[in-house]
Amino acid sequence: MTYPAELESEIEIGGRRVRIRPIRPEDEPRLHVFSTRLTPEDVRMRFLQPLKRLSQPMAQRLSQIDYAREMALVALEGEGDEILGIARLSTPSDASGAEFALIVSEATGRGAGLAAC
Repeated sequence: MTYPAELESEIEIGGRRVRIRPIRPEDEPRLHVFSTRLTPEDVRMRFLQPLKRLSQPMAQRLSQIDYAREMALVALEGEGDEILGIARLSTPSDASGAEFALIVSEATGRGAGLAAC
């Protein structure tokens, strides 16, 4: 499936203009920067394990997705498109269930990490 540009939008959150769009492969470097601003507790709650930082293979996997089977929306702000948060929904190939994950940077004043199956 091609990049779903129709899912791009701008919203206002707490007086801030935030762009929401599907994640793209070129977001990999932004994911590394984003991961450095997360608290250890948020990372543990999101990934269900402690991580010091995202490895390159993990960042590639999280940024290069099959839009037909999973979706990851990033919330971006500023000229450099700083990632403020990511929401992800994925299903296995047999559609027997789904996984939802959300992580928001402390930079928003509302840090959080969550993973659910």
